[in-house]
Amino acid sequence: MDGHEITYRFVIDGGRTEAFTLRFHPRTFELLDQPTQPPAWAALELHQCDNCPLSAQSLPFCPLATALVEPVTRFADVRSYTPISVEVETEERTIGVAGA
Repeated sequence: MDGHEITYRFVIDGGRTEAFTLRFHPRTFELLDQPTQPPAWAALELHQCDNCPLSAQSLPFCPLATALVEPVTRFADVRSYTPISVEVETEERTIGVAGA
């Protein structure tokens, strides 16, 4: 493997399935495969966390917000109260939680 992977699998209301795989650098654990053109809402200076050590001059986009671009886009039509089951899979184990 060229790094670490975590796959999140969501089953929305017992039907539609969405899956996301995050890949991390094997030594630095830096998130790989970030979007090249993140949306404006991912800008670090838009709402930087109080304890964030990053500089908007050297890193214009928040790494966490940038990592959430794909899931936020793909779940745009899902209501916050929709039952969802989630499974998290790593090389070592798989953990799942059923939605209510």
